[in-house]
Amino acid sequence: MVSINLAPYITGNASNVQIRFQWTTAFPQSSTNPAVWITYGWYIDDVRIFTNPDNDIEAQEPYWGTAGLNYSRIPTTQIAPIDFATFVFNNGLNTQTDVTLNVDMNTGGWTGSSTPVDVPVGATDSIGTSTQYTPAATPGNHSFTWEVVQNETDDAPANNTIAGDAFAITNYDYAMDDDVIDGSTGNGGFGFEKGNFYDIWADQTAYAIQTKIASNAQVGSIVYGKIWRWDPTNATTFADALFYEQQTDYYEITQADLAGGLVTLPLLAPHSLTAANNTYFVTVVTDGDGGATDDVQIATSGVSPTGFSYFYAADDDAWYLQPQTPIVRLSFDPAFNIGLEELSNVTALNVFPNPATDEVNVSFNIVDASDVTVEVLDITGK
Repeated sequence: MVSINLAPYITGNASNVQIRFQWTTAFPQSSTNPAVWITYGWYIDDVRIFTNPDNDIEAQEPYWGTAGLNYSRIPTTQIAPIDFATFVFNNGLNTQTDVTLNVDMNTGGWTGSSTPVDVPVGATDSIGTSTQYTPAATPGNHSFTWEVVQNETDDAPANNTIAGDAFAITNYDYAMDDDVIDGSTGNGGFGFEKGNFYDIWADQTAYAIQTKIASNAQVGSIVYGKIWRWDPTNATTFADALFYEQQTDYYEITQADLAGGLVTLPLLAPHSLTAANNTYFVTVVTDGDGGATDDVQIATSGVSPTGFSYFYAADDDAWYLQPQTPIVRLSFDPAFNIGLEELSNVTALNVFPNPATDEVNVSFNIVDASDVTVEVLDITGK
């Protein structure tokens, strides 16, 4: 059921109201692209018009996180103060006074409140806790409840309570997904990249990208991971803001992977992520099979805040918002450094362009002067 408040659209005691229903693409920001108009429409039924209650404050678009992002798993080295905020809408017939957002972390372990505000009839305001929550740098789970309260007795209190949430502090894992597979996303057998943004608050070395493969993926399909540095300075498109940093080796999907276990893709070389660059975009990639099969299907879990998960469709060479959160994680676990001993004298290894056709460049630094051997293999090891 969808409820729409008509009060902001009715002025001057209007005696007649006309209501029109229409549908549009799920990607209105790309409405000129014909591909985004492949969608479904539904019949409208059971329209009900009713008067507003005397007192009703409604929490809308609640947000928690740091600098726009919230994570389900945060490494101890990447902890940063967490904000809590929401919009509040007065859906009643009276001004709502001392409207306040209250947050309770770990059942009284920490509480935060916003500065009380009065919200006039039909108005929307934004409120956020006056203090931030900084978790201890100790692995463990954190859960919280939050709600909006006001002086008046609310006639519809259900929309004051915001769904609770939880996250974990970990040793090495950085994740945005909820971990419980609720769907999958692919590109009909054509090449794609799908991933999430990760903020880096302290310099740290990444060793692997992790993902979960959906049960409808094709055994034998090839997947790999990439890390991009995000810099929107002077960028006019999403692609312009991406700068290739590092990638993993190619990985062939097995039957066991379809059970939904975590697949670890070690980076070709340990890669330093810096707080100076701050934001990185981490993806899983397939070059596809030209649409012959479903190819790679990445498992999803939860819904991302708008603008923090994206996918690239190779068949139309365009980036799109990814509403469902792809299970694509970043790992700082040194146990995944499969080339540590062999690469102890080599740093800053990069291969570009990638993918390549006629020519590829390999760049690296070596700590001490030595002979170097470069070995090129195909995905079968030849």
